Amino acid sequence: MKKTYFFVLLATFVICACQKEAGKPPAEPEPPRQVWPLAMGNMWIYNRSAYFEDGTLKSSFADTLIVTTTLRKEKKLYYQLSWRNSTTETFPFLRSEESAVYAYSDSSDHELAIFRQPTQEGEVLFSETFGDQKQECIASAAALSLDTAQTNHVTINNWEKGVMTSYLELDLKPGIGLSRQVSYKRKASGQNFYRSFEATLSSYRFH
Repeated sequence: MKKTYFFVLLATFVICACQKEAGKPPAEPEPPRQVWPLAMGNMWIYNRSAYFEDGTLKSSFADTLIVTTTLRKEKKLYYQLSWRNSTTETFPFLRSEESAVYAYSDSSDHELAIFRQPTQEGEVLFSETFGDQKQECIASAAALSLDTAQTNHVTINNWEKGVMTSYLELDLKPGIGLSRQVSYKRKASGQNFYRSFEATLSSYRFH
């Protein structure tokens, strides 16, 4: 009799559990993962270093890159990122999707792809000319996967009067964003380039 009672009790528990599960509202679908997660208040903390032309260290400090404001253009929402300890260095307004990152260009009033998947190494993502100045973004490594373990590399070259004056290397980790940034400037002698600045991600916090 005790055995029968136990099985009746167990069956009742299972039926109740199933009814509770059936009564649950359907789970909300997860939003698509962005290559560079952009939202107000999101921040990335970097170890930043500046260098002299001869390669010696000028300064080294921690700094935070934070999303500070937004811009809406043609129903697209862009985010402004700024360094907390610098009032002169800013990023363009950015918009990130599941497989691409775009920057809004004030001068031409349209967006430019600074990352896109898939790409081939050496592929030009954008090229713009303003008078005697030119800027181009090149995939410096193939972006074949959005695996978070994979880092994707792009190079942004700056030209003036037909001469490349500086370039910027960006490493993007899908789902995290900018993991490393290195700036290079042409030496005063006009020969070769030197690393003028570097930022390496140490931690991040998303809202």
